[in-house]
Amino acid sequence: QTLQRITATRSLLTASASNMPKGAKRTGECHAAAAAKKPRANPNFAGVQAGIEMHSALPESVKKMLLACIPNGLGVPADERGGCQEQAVRMIGEVMEEVRMQLQRAVDAEEEKMREIEASKAELEAAVAAATSVMAGVEEEVQTKTASLEAATAASGAAKAELSEKTEANIAAGREHDAAVARLKSAEASVAEHFAPLVAGGAGSFEALLPLLEGTNVDASLISALPSICAKAGAERGSFDAVAIEELGKALEAKVSALRGPVREGEQAAQVRVADIQAATAKAEEAAQSQAAAADDLAAAMQRKQQASDEVDKARTALGAHEPALGAADESRSKAKAALDEYVAYNILCYEVLRDDGREPSKAPAQGGA
Repeated sequence: QTLQRITATRSLLTASASNMPKGAKRTGECHAAAAAKKPRANPNFAGVQAGIEMHSALPESVKKMLLACIPNGLGVPADERGGCQEQAVRMIGEVMEEVRMQLQRAVDAEEEKMREIEASKAELEAAVAAATSVMAGVEEEVQTKTASLEAATAASGAAKAELSEKTEANIAAGREHDAAVARLKSAEASVAEHFAPLVAGGAGSFEALLPLLEGTNVDASLISALPSICAKAGAERGSFDAVAIEELGKALEAKVSALRGPVREGEQAAQVRVADIQAATAKAEEAAQSQAAAADDLAAAMQRKQQASDEVDKARTALGAHEPALGAADESRSKAKAALDEYVAYNILCYEVLRDDGREPSKAPAQGGA
């Protein structure tokens, strides 16, 4: 509808003068306007022309029609305009107002953008606070996991040391047991080789049996008599000799029996040591597993700490970029507002001066509001 009104007004303004017969009397407002003297160029035309050119939605053909209407519409004094010229003035005014609203919308958009950026600062600060809080929690977790690993490492070391100690003790005890077994076997072999023949009536070597009598309660006089008694055959021995041989046998049996005690105890102790070593081995393995698990937990916590640190850096970077973005938005808003202010102070004023008067002013409004 606006385009149709502009086209109709332009046609009336241009056709009324060209179609009027020469010398004919003009009647009506449009005819009177067409018969008026062609207006001189007015410096305010430039402001109106520039305002029309700023319209972003009008086709170029419409802009050309409006520009052509300026001299024969706004260029005619207000009190001399006909109806068609008044209509042209109104059409131009509508376009000028649409441009002002267009510039106002640009200002509104920039202000909305400014508000959004300002509001985003609180969100960015909240993001930094949240990331920092998560980081603090992860750092505390790392400290806890570090302490757990240190404790697990100490426990594993203690378990390994205990296992090593028990293993070494078992080895030493094993050597002692082997020595006790060797002593027992040696004593048994000596008794079998040197005392059994005496019992059977034969002769034997008392010197070979003498070491077995060390630490026994055998009477010294008996010991001094036994070498000669052991050298006799059974048929040559008297009753004293038989008693001496019997006492020697008892002493030897007591000696062998005394040697058997440590061997039995060693066997029993060996079983206990084996069980202890098995328990210590299981304890050391369990401690090593706990240490490995604690190390894995700490590694995972360290990874989460790095991720949390990255999030903090990211949030702080975003917050740091907010000020430049806010400054750029403020600059864009200032430019949009300056464009609107300049348009109102210059282009609109040019239009209003022409609309209300139409005569050439003594001084046109300065562009830029100066």
